[in-house]
Amino acid sequence: MNIVLTAEQQEYWHEGRMTLNAVDNAIEGGIVIGEVSLYDYDALNLRSSFGIVVYPLFRRKGYGRAILTELHNLCRNTLHLHQLYVDILDTNLASQQLFESAGYIHVGLQCDWTYDGKHFHDTYRYQYILK
Repeated sequence: MNIVLTAEQQEYWHEGRMTLNAVDNAIEGGIVIGEVSLYDYDALNLRSSFGIVVYPLFRRKGYGRAILTELHNLCRNTLHLHQLYVDILDTNLASQQLFESAGYIHVGLQCDWTYDGKHFHDTYRYQYILK
């Protein structure tokens, strides 16, 4: 698993938002299996929010955990962040389990936070301190 950060993306990061491809180099030719978006970058407090998408064909195969591991390394060693946080829909139990098993702490509830076009949904906020 590899998350590549180009010089152009590093420059874009300073504007507070960046989307990265997650590539599985073990598959011949390397294949994009998902993406990570970092946003709401706070330079003073060295934190960022993010979202992960693992494309449907690659779900439930350990890629989410691998992407998190690579993301943590990138944020700690290259972007020099102190913490990450993520908002997860109350209905997304698989993501909640993934983040909890990776050491994320459930720190809050945002009521009726996300509208899907028909209904409002609560989201849970999870936080991770990069050590």
